Amino acid sequence: TVHLFEAVIDLLSYVTLEIKNCREWYRDDFLSLAGVYVTENKQDIPLALRAYLENHPNIKTLCLHLDNDEVGRKATEQIISALKGQYTVIDQPPKSGKDYNDYLKNELEKQRNKECVR
Repeated sequence: TVHLFEAVIDLLSYVTLEIKNCREWYRDDFLSLAGVYVTENKQDIPLALRAYLENHPNIKTLCLHLDNDEVGRKATEQIISALKGQYTVIDQPPKSGKDYNDYLKNELEKQRNKECVR
């Protein structure tokens, strides 16, 4: 399994959340795509992802953690369409906020507020 993010800060935020939740995050691979885009050719995938998959033929599952904005959602659709039938592709955007860094900040703020109430 490889987890994909638009930016390295989102990757690091996701791993931080996994550590906070005592999950074994280190069992999977992680890749920052350094941005995403949408093209007219529905078979296009980001260059970083293409190179990664060529160099890691053991990968069977991709977890997309792209942003909750128009480009992130469209890029997710395009990657799913391009890789359909070749890989299991799972769409896992952040539960809140624009990206996983926003989501981490939201979760830390909730925790801080809980601690202040005690």
